[in-house]
Amino acid sequence: MKIPIIHYLLFLVSFSQLGYSQTENLFTYQGLLLDEDRNPLSDRTVDFFIIVTSSSGSELYLEEYHSLTTSESGNFSLSIGTGENISGSIGDINWLSSIPLISVSYDLLDGSEIQELGQASFSSVPFALYSEKVICQQGFPGETITGPPGVQGPQGIMAFSGPKGPKGDPGLPISTILNVPPTIDLSTLNPIENGSIYLDDGTNRADGKPGFRYYDKPNNNEDGVWVDL
Repeated sequence: MKIPIIHYLLFLVSFSQLGYSQTENLFTYQGLLLDEDRNPLSDRTVDFFIIVTSSSGSELYLEEYHSLTTSESGNFSLSIGTGENISGSIGDINWLSSIPLISVSYDLLDGSEIQELGQASFSSVPFALYSEKVICQQGFPGETITGPPGVQGPQGIMAFSGPKGPKGDPGLPISTILNVPPTIDLSTLNPIENGSIYLDDGTNRADGKPGFRYYDKPNNNEDGVWVDL
């Protein structure tokens, strides 16, 4: 009778395609079941026994059992961590200390008993399962650095002038506000002292408009001059 085998080369290639599900704590193991003539064993019910140990084999992390049926081409896929648990747990695997070993055995249920494939180390480590074991330390507080002031931006667009307001009521004459006559007879101010100020109605000012005039006489020996303010 021909003894079925799992082709060793295909075992290594499939095993390197290690996957991790973000919703479940598991990884996959795939292979191809062939007979000694390398013909696929199609639609065959097989029992698999999986054992994961430390790199030295001294510590048992997980042992579980799977029963499945191969595909038409003899392929099979195991989700390690979802089988019938015999011992341990996938959460017990220590991915930090070293790369664990996995042992695979199978039974074709044809009376030929359990066949062992031996041990093999993981060709890659599931990053998500590895990161579950990592404890992050809090880093040092960052340093706050104030950067130099930025370059002043260009002047914005000048706003439009608002509408002209309504004309106000006529004001009172200046002479009325100050309660002084619009004109002063300068002869009545003789002698005129330096710094004298009076309100002119425009008769004596150069611009002909009402306004103040100031008498500037810095030297008492000279005649002073009137300055329009």
